[in-house]
Amino acid sequence: MEKEKRRSRRMDISVSIRLKPIEPDGEVRDYFVDVINVSRGGMAFKSAEELKIDNYYDTQIIIWTKERIETVVRIVRRDGDTYGSEFVGLSSADEMKINIYEMFNYSDEEE
Repeated sequence: MEKEKRRSRRMDISVSIRLKPIEPDGEVRDYFVDVINVSRGGMAFKSAEELKIDNYYDTQIIIWTKERIETVVRIVRRDGDTYGSEFVGLSSADEMKINIYEMFNYSDEEE
């Protein structure tokens, strides 16, 4: 099996969130999606509706510890109904929440 070449470990999560478009094209509709994993750099989610690559969305994610992370995401890839996004402007405090969870829950696994 080929080793994953990512900067951040993906951690499974199952939570539904709302994506609020912040593009200047006048779109005012929110999208409800199901997050499947989160890392320090971004998240993957499933959406029944088609979203545009490179669009930005404001969102809040309730993580494993029941804490709330507020961030902007940019859609970077799509594979069927699964999307990959990167965090844009994630606060250092929110990034630390993800780091701490990773340290305590994945420290025994091989990199």
